[in-house]
Amino acid sequence: MMLRVLGIFLIGLALQAQAGVTPQFCTDLSGIPETPGVDFTSQIQPIFANNGCETCHGGSGNLYLTPGQSYSNLVSVPASAPVPVNRVEPGNADQSFLFWKVNCDSPGSGSRMPIGGTLSEADQALIRDWINQGALPAGPGAGGANPVPGLGWVGQWLLVLLLLSVGLARARRALLG
Repeated sequence: MMLRVLGIFLIGLALQAQAGVTPQFCTDLSGIPETPGVDFTSQIQPIFANNGCETCHGGSGNLYLTPGQSYSNLVSVPASAPVPVNRVEPGNADQSFLFWKVNCDSPGSGSRMPIGGTLSEADQALIRDWINQGALPAGPGAGGANPVPGLGWVGQWLLVLLLLSVGLARARRALLG
């Protein structure tokens, strides 16, 4: 009997994970126009510093939001279970756990951040815009990496391999005549 109950419980958990987790009670930012060319270092990192994010995410745990560490801890990194999305999904704020955490009262796991306060709508919109613009480490034209929006690191590597194989095939045809 206990095994049957445990089995039903585990099936329920699996179905819940498949169904996905969605945020609720989010702030409507549609009235805030997009800020073009958002730069992570000069515009997003200061949000973490000015709102106390580095206090909890600066010296322990698995998420560091301190300068020099925050970018690599966020972009294309899977969020902790049960949230089935990346912390930041380049090109898609609506599927980025960071945006859910700063924009929604019920982000799918835990509560809105920062604890004890709410980011201004302008800061929330800036994070939204940075993610939707590809979550680049530096603003456009600053010489930073330019990931393909919407692709995680696996997708980007597959794209690189595809382009390399096409290039090698063309080179081989050219050499063989």
